[in-house]
Parts: sequence; structure tokens; C-alpha cells
Amino acid sequence: MGGGTSTGGGPNNQKGGQKKFEAFFKNLKAIKSEGLLPCVVFFFSRAQVESLANEVDGNMNFIGDVERKAIKDFKKKALQRLEENDRELP
Repeated sequence: MGGGTSTGGGPNNQKGGQKKFEAFFKNLKAIKSEGLLPCVVFFFSRAQVESLANEVDGNMNFIGDVERKAIKDFKKKALQRLEENDRELP
């Protein structure tokens, strides 16, 4: 070791102007397409987690239409239980 270069294969080591987490998202999409979700992913850096969260786009959808409707219904019912002036909180 030495010379100040990293030889690790983590997402920060990608070259060629690719998006920072391109390989991660490619693997995650493959896991999803194989029906292997849910899964657990570990990052040992808070900075990596925050950077990854900023890279997530609207195309990374992990719920189906039925689940999406159930979530919206749950949210609507939960908000209806609040006082009217509390429903407008930011």
C-alpha cells in the first residue's frame, strides 16, 4: 500500500465521470428485479449515506400500486384525526 491511491471497490472509487453510486443502483435494481427485496445495506460512513440519499431519483420505486394506495389512505386517515389547524403544519 502507499502512494495515496485507494484500491477499494466502494462507490467512491468509481472513475470515468460516472455517477457516484451508479454500480450501487444497478445492483439494487437487479436485486429488486429478482424479487429479493427487502434487503439490508450497510454503509460505514454517514457522508456516504447522505450522498446516496441525494442521488436517489424518482425511478427508484420499491412499492407497488396496492401498497402506494394503502400508504396514501393511511396518511389521509391519520391527517383527518388531527385538528384542522394542525393539518397545515409544514
